[in-house]
Amino acid sequence: MWTKSRIFQAVKYVFLVQILALFFFSIIRIAFIAVNFPEGTPFIFSDILHALVIGVRFDNHIASYISLLPLLSAIVISLFERIKLKNFFRILNCYYYILYTIAFLIAVSNIRYFAFFGWHINIEAFSWFKFFGTTTGMLVDDKSNYPYLVMAPAFCAIFIFTLRFLFRKYNPEVLEYTDKGKKNLSYLSTFIIAIGICFIGMRGSFQRYVIKVSFASFSDIPFYNRIGNNPIFNIVESLKQTRKNVDAEIIKNTDADYALSYVSNELEITDNDTKHPLNRSVSFSDNGTKLNVILVLMESMTLNNLTLEYNGRPLTPFLRELRDSSIYFENFYSSGIHTNNGMLASMYGYSPNFLQPCMNQPSDLYTGLPYWLKKHGYKTYTFVTSNPQYDNMNSFLLDNNIDRIYSQYDYPNEKIVSRFGVRDDYLFEYGTDFFNKNPDTEPFFAMFLTCSNHSPYSIPEKYSAYGADIDEQAIAYADDALKEFFEKAKETSWGKNSVFVFVADHGSPRINPSYDMAYYYNRIPCYIYSEAFKDKAKKYDVIGGQIDIFPTIMGLLQLDYVNNTLGVDLLEQQRKYIYFVSDEHLGCADKDYFYCYNINSKQEFLYKIGNTENIIDQNREKVSEMRDYAVNMMKINNTAVKEKWINAE
Repeated sequence: MWTKSRIFQAVKYVFLVQILALFFFSIIRIAFIAVNFPEGTPFIFSDILHALVIGVRFDNHIASYISLLPLLSAIVISLFERIKLKNFFRILNCYYYILYTIAFLIAVSNIRYFAFFGWHINIEAFSWFKFFGTTTGMLVDDKSNYPYLVMAPAFCAIFIFTLRFLFRKYNPEVLEYTDKGKKNLSYLSTFIIAIGICFIGMRGSFQRYVIKVSFASFSDIPFYNRIGNNPIFNIVESLKQTRKNVDAEIIKNTDADYALSYVSNELEITDNDTKHPLNRSVSFSDNGTKLNVILVLMESMTLNNLTLEYNGRPLTPFLRELRDSSIYFENFYSSGIHTNNGMLASMYGYSPNFLQPCMNQPSDLYTGLPYWLKKHGYKTYTFVTSNPQYDNMNSFLLDNNIDRIYSQYDYPNEKIVSRFGVRDDYLFEYGTDFFNKNPDTEPFFAMFLTCSNHSPYSIPEKYSAYGADIDEQAIAYADDALKEFFEKAKETSWGKNSVFVFVADHGSPRINPSYDMAYYYNRIPCYIYSEAFKDKAKKYDVIGGQIDIFPTIMGLLQLDYVNNTLGVDLLEQQRKYIYFVSDEHLGCADKDYFYCYNINSKQEFLYKIGNTENIIDQNREKVSEMRDYAVNMMKINNTAVKEKWINAE
């Protein structure tokens, strides 16, 4: 008879809805597996089931929080016998419609997000909605998003229809107790059990600690460890980290004095500047060469693109050929996986701090290439294809020694073909015309930020014959645009007097071995070309990264400067390793090995580059050495920004 009490019937409805939601979350997770299962990864059915069960725990954690308010309301409403439970359930359903629609939209979107970034959606994605029009346009213009744009609302509609069906079929049988003692006992026992179940779901664990990202990890195959995590849970966890504005735990727990001593030894810092401990004054015997410096940040040009072919034709013939006439770095890495990370590292010599934004407002003031070249009389420019406000680019660059930014506000309306503004070929055409029209009385620094190799793509129709899909066609177009710019620029007076740096802003996880960290998101090519440095043109197998561009260029030009970064002149000083990050991983590499640490799950991995087996147990000494290097470098990287060692004075 107890099961027919008002409180039991009210609580039962709340839990029935929660079970329904878990079923729908599981369907999305199965779709996630089907879409994102990595090629070449062994399919182990028992591990898939294990991951799905773990996923229910994560989903139940989210659903329990959603159920808390309805549950408390149900317990209170059950005291008021004049209120019909059906009417109460109608109100609850409106609440469920809103919250679960948001939850399922995020979960479905995560399928596509993971396919692009190689990791679950996090709070960083929501920063794009500061630029709502551009972001919405990116989603709508990219045809590969269409299945998800259709599936997400359709899936939510099916959930709402199912919930309405449950409401119509649910007929609570309520017992009116005459015995007050039985009524109180029924109420108290149901209250305790219901709150207890909800509390357990909210903790997600019977262990000492509440559920964490690391709870999803059980396999030595990284993808299986990613199946269980709920994207909403991942958003909340990443938000906690950015709100704290502190280092990841592994960085935070590292002793700052030891880290500085370690870094000073590795970078061979002998200057004794207590205010700016990273400072190394670099002087040259002659007056140097004031060549123009043209830095081209190539959108998503991962190293692997150089190996791709279609019908026997390379997708990147220009970049392949350029290796033979350039200072080409074979073992080169981006500092992060976002364009703003690449800009910061390539121009200013600093790495991002995982998820934390690196082009804040008000801006931190860096030195780097723009500052020191201006000290030597250079003018400084930036050319971008679209909105210069994106990622706070406009304010950051103007605060950090860029004289003028040219963007979609400067281009003819008919040349703006997408949400990303103009195509790469017009970006370069505009820049070429600009320098042709302006007398080269002063040397200049110019950074070009390309975008055509980023979806949604807008490329000329003829490139449909250049690749198997739109991704490959965009790579081929981007390569042609670079070639046309380079060949035209070399014919000009200013081009002949320039040093060209071609480097990706970051790579791409599109073709990626099954590592825990998306390796090819950070593995990129880097070229330095100049007629003045033909004697140095060859392939260099030294380890390097975007943070090394600033000191390497200053060394080539032989212009005096102070290096206050963790970068080195790669032609004069060799690194043992290079460190880099993604939103949720710390990475480190040399020529043979790749180490990564997951800051959420607190797991670490060691791979022989090209092999996906985690060989950490057989190489503990190597792991310790690579971990120490990456952690101490990141500790000082972050400390330098916080303590303003990045400033000139």
